[in-house]
Amino acid sequence: MIRSLPNRSLFKRFLKQSFWLYGGMGVAQVAGVIDLAVLARSLTLVEFGQLALIIGYGSVVNALIDFRVWEAILKFFNEHFAAHDFGRALAVLRLCLAIDVGTGVVATVVLTLTARPVARLLLDDPELADEIVLYGLMLLFTTTETTATGLFRVYRRFDLLGLKDGLGSIIRRSLSIAAALAFGSLHAVMVALVLGGLIEALLFNGLAYRLTRRQLGKVTGHTPLAPGELKRILSFVLGTNVLGTLKLLTEHWDMLLLGWFGGPSVTGVYKVAASATQLHHKLKIPITTISYPEIVRARQAGPAQLRSTIIVLIAISALATLPSALVLAIFADPIIRFVSGSQEYLAAAGYFRIMILGNVVTGLLFWAGHLLMANERVWLVNRIHLARSLSSVVALAVVIPTWGALGASWLYVFNQSTVSIAAFVACVRLDYLFLKHRFALAPSEKS
Repeated sequence: MIRSLPNRSLFKRFLKQSFWLYGGMGVAQVAGVIDLAVLARSLTLVEFGQLALIIGYGSVVNALIDFRVWEAILKFFNEHFAAHDFGRALAVLRLCLAIDVGTGVVATVVLTLTARPVARLLLDDPELADEIVLYGLMLLFTTTETTATGLFRVYRRFDLLGLKDGLGSIIRRSLSIAAALAFGSLHAVMVALVLGGLIEALLFNGLAYRLTRRQLGKVTGHTPLAPGELKRILSFVLGTNVLGTLKLLTEHWDMLLLGWFGGPSVTGVYKVAASATQLHHKLKIPITTISYPEIVRARQAGPAQLRSTIIVLIAISALATLPSALVLAIFADPIIRFVSGSQEYLAAAGYFRIMILGNVVTGLLFWAGHLLMANERVWLVNRIHLARSLSSVVALAVVIPTWGALGASWLYVFNQSTVSIAAFVACVRLDYLFLKHRFALAPSEKS
């Protein structure tokens, strides 16, 4: 297979980079499975469902406010860094950090103010308002986490990304497991999540700071950004905010609706299936982590390099996604039984098999959205996600009251597949793969 690829050296380099990411992800996956198993056994089914709803609600609030500045770092900081324009790179970084910290504060305030009514209406227990506040505190501590990972990607320090994935998961999961085993309460688990988030943030933000000082040399002051570039960055950041909001609203809307119509118990069963699906979904994360900055660079290098890069990315992702999907689908029942330790969760196996189908599609077409973003077509990507989100919200509102978790599982496949397919069609129609015209790359087309 390697010999049939157009660029074997690129394939080997991506494999080497992904080795660190798969190593860290492997550790994180094992820790995640153990954590899921311990929580499912230590908490009651209702408490496990309430934990899922707290995380789902907090993620939705964070998505509404968060600006996903790591994508701006991969685009604009990356461009200036590659051109050795370290003064402007530093200006972009400072702007992104200011936005990141500000949105973290706002998200925490919103969660604090809405905690009591949400606990009463969604969790069926007003006393759980404090747990929602704790989750908001964790979001504040980890607000600059994606900035750090964005910098690691730009510097191609995939060893540090793998370390963050693995060690960070061990820190958070071990505290969560210890709290669940020692106290067996939802409150103890939430406190552990906050403490784990704080430790992880201090460790990896410190590493990102030291690495940036080393990479940027003796630059002490930033070069002011031109008004035109500042406008481009802010437009891009606003677009990624809309994009992130649409993505996460769709991802967590099913959980919130299940909580509303079915209660915490139904949500707990579906959460086990969704968590198992996410473990499979994460098999392609090392490739998507490499993908975006590599596509940005390959686009600047020319059509041949761009196509070679995409083919190699697809090949590696297929190797990770397809065989694992088949194995997991066959052994879904014993996997769910082993993880949950209870017959109460066994229905999750059927949902798990269905949801894996969505992961297969995204595992083959994930690069299309990155190519659109590399061409600064962020608002086109937003329109794709908006159409998906609107149709999904309407469909979920109809399907979940009637078919419950089974309907939500099929809609997960719909949500995962439609965006990837639509982005791929857009890339072909806009000829971003240069299949119709094989000429040198023009400057980025503005959205």
